[in-house]
Amino acid sequence: MVEARIRVEEELRDQNRFVGLLHRISEGTNDAASEDEAYQVCVDEICRDMGWPIGHVYMRSPGDDAILLPSKVWHLEKPKTFASFRTVTDNTNFTLGKGQPGRVLKSGKPAWGVDVSKEKNYTRGTLAGELGVHSGHSSP
Repeated sequence: MVEARIRVEEELRDQNRFVGLLHRISEGTNDAASEDEAYQVCVDEICRDMGWPIGHVYMRSPGDDAILLPSKVWHLEKPKTFASFRTVTDNTNFTLGKGQPGRVLKSGKPAWGVDVSKEKNYTRGTLAGELGVHSGHSSP
C-alpha cells in the first residue's frame, strides 16, 4: 500500500513537471518573434528540464527533405568546453539514415543513444567521448 502510494506520488510529480515544461514552452513560443526564437525556447526549456548541457536543432534542407542541416539554435551550458563539438556539428549535415539524426528522419521515431561514443553510426562519437558526452537523443 505504501509502495503504491509512493509510486502514484512520483507519477504525479513527473506529470506536473511535464505539464510545467509544456506550459513554459507554449508561453515562450507564443512570444517568439521568429521560428529560430521559438526553437531556442524549446531547446533551452527541454535541456534545462532534462539536465542536458547540450542541445541543438537540425532542420530539413529547403531543397531536399532527405537532408538535415545544422541550425544556429544551440543550448550550451559551457560554450568553451563544447566549442569543438559545436564546430564539428555546425559543419555536419545528415542524410536519410545517416547518423542518429538521419535514422530518426528515416524512421520518424525518436532515438536514444546510451553511449554515443561507442556507437558506430554516431558520426561525432569519438569527439563526444573526449568531451564527456555519452548519451544523445534525437526526435522527429
